[in-house]
Amino acid sequence: MQSFNATSKNWFGGLFIALFGLCSISAADAQIWVANRDSETIGEYNATTGAVINSSHVSGSGVSNPLSLAISGNNLFVLNAGNTGNTIGEYNATTGAAINASLISGPGLAGILAIAIGTQATPPVIPTSNAVTVSSGSPYWTVPAVTSTGGLGSTVSLLAGVNNSGSSQTVTLGSTNAGANFTSLASDVVSVSGNDGSVFALQLTFDLNAANLAGGANKMALLWLNPANSQWENAVLVDHGLNTTNPLYLDYQGSFASFEAQYAVFDSNLTLFLGAYGVDTLTDTVWAVIDHNSNFGAGNPLDAPTETESVPEPSTWALLLGGLGLLAF
Repeated sequence: MQSFNATSKNWFGGLFIALFGLCSISAADAQIWVANRDSETIGEYNATTGAVINSSHVSGSGVSNPLSLAISGNNLFVLNAGNTGNTIGEYNATTGAAINASLISGPGLAGILAIAIGTQATPPVIPTSNAVTVSSGSPYWTVPAVTSTGGLGSTVSLLAGVNNSGSSQTVTLGSTNAGANFTSLASDVVSVSGNDGSVFALQLTFDLNAANLAGGANKMALLWLNPANSQWENAVLVDHGLNTTNPLYLDYQGSFASFEAQYAVFDSNLTLFLGAYGVDTLTDTVWAVIDHNSNFGAGNPLDAPTETESVPEPSTWALLLGGLGLLAF
């Protein structure tokens, strides 16, 4: 983070800016916004790692000697004390674009920004499922895709594979609200059941903003939730059958359709590609050829999602910040 001026009042004022940014953490996106009075910018940082997302997330557009920050929903409010007068500007917290750089103006805005502190929370997922009977010898792509209602709006779908079990299977795709319990997950949590042991290709869409916070879209992969330790791992690691070791099939950068065309993949030979996985950054999707049922999500296997720690209620933050505000002034 940026250093603050040496005098006690300015130092506390700078600290107040950082804490207001800290109070603006989203449990889903894990962000911190920090006002830099020297560069007259609002920076965005990863609240888990401290990594810079964009040190000039908001710049220009009316930002002048920013004094304090607050967030409500996806709107970021900035109190400026510029040479031309005090203003409160409103910005899109995701893109940094100005919504109204002079939402409120006037000489009476030199104090702390007096608006309720909120969080950039993702609405909960309403659990949804779709069960279809797949007869022996029939393809799995006949099972309709399921899109989450609420959450990140992720869509899970079966792209390839055939029921070779010798009997009918009731295959169920579903979405749950379990993703709210984890940070760095770039999708809603989805489930597949009814065809464990059969080889199939599974695809899941992810949220680009969440992916960027977890290392970037090209780092995404299909993950499974290990119930033994509540850890997210690459979904292909627990296949029942023998996985491919061909490096060309691992972390493929492109769609499953492109992979099929490039390597002549068909339902009839899909078993040869068990363990293949990839990501398509053009459509924000991950996919994998697997043979097990579980809960799945999209994320960075090198920065695995972790369970969310409890965050103090907004009223607790308000009391804490109110006390520090008295010290600053």
